[in-house]
Amino acid sequence: MRHRPMDRHWATSHSRHAFTLVELLVVIGIIAVLIGILLPALGRARAQAKVVACQANMREIGTAFQMYAIQWKGSLPPGFYEIAPTPPSTVAVVRWVDLLQGTLAPKYGINSSDSFFTNAKDSKLRQIFVCPDVAGDVAPEAFCTYLTHPRLVPQLIKEGQPTGGLDWLTWEPYYYNRGLVKKVKTPYKLSRIKRASEIALMWEAGMEVNTATGKFDLPQGLPVANQIDKNKYYVAGSPNLTDDYSGFTLKPNDPVDLIQGFQGRETNKDNNSNYQQIRFRHVKDTVGNALFVDGHVEALKYNPQTKTSTLLRKNIYVNLQQ
Repeated sequence: MRHRPMDRHWATSHSRHAFTLVELLVVIGIIAVLIGILLPALGRARAQAKVVACQANMREIGTAFQMYAIQWKGSLPPGFYEIAPTPPSTVAVVRWVDLLQGTLAPKYGINSSDSFFTNAKDSKLRQIFVCPDVAGDVAPEAFCTYLTHPRLVPQLIKEGQPTGGLDWLTWEPYYYNRGLVKKVKTPYKLSRIKRASEIALMWEAGMEVNTATGKFDLPQGLPVANQIDKNKYYVAGSPNLTDDYSGFTLKPNDPVDLIQGFQGRETNKDNNSNYQQIRFRHVKDTVGNALFVDGHVEALKYNPQTKTSTLLRKNIYVNLQQ
């Protein structure tokens, strides 16, 4: 039977617009290549967005530090100290986080007992104290993922309270290590901090995994970087994080010592070895944010090969408060 002209036209058009298997495979290959190009770029954009979000948190915290100082005659808050608990609590502490949250919203109080009774941990305001790169992995009791400079916003123990042999918790380490001179530690006043644009006030914390919950906790529940630069804040035979380098081989432009664990294997990780130090958790563990005294925030870089960073000693070694 002969085809009618319309049938021939339909058959010709149909065959002209159909894809062959080879053509389909080429198209699929092109799509795969495009996805391979775009996905890493999207991943980098997502990682950078978290860096920026973390920096926004820090700027808000920086504003809270300024507000606190205005209310307290120019002084920064203490970083951590114990107080008498409010029943039924058996332990109570004051942390800089509680003090700043209470400064921004007085209804939450100023210590851990107040925070407990006001359910401060579930407030939206508490979210600024948690880095967005770990927000979904943090235990509820892990109230903060940032640490303060141990000299500027220090851990304190009042004179007469037991220190467990850690006298530097009561006395200013610089003087105590130079003849056992007992000068009581106090937080710094903002106006007495020189080189405010160079001195880091707060940075990101190394966390530890709670084996019971699988979530991140802040080691010892202490948001102060007492161990930064291999404990040089309180050990004898060092400037004790002051800019008095006389008699030492340390230099202002030296990178801060980050090495932890055997052959440095625990460096820049979330574990018990890297507690109260600094954590570079962004962009595949190569970037960490820091808030500086003047209020600006910087993204510091970490090199996994050399285990060094752009955080220098001049960024944490500060003038003595006279």
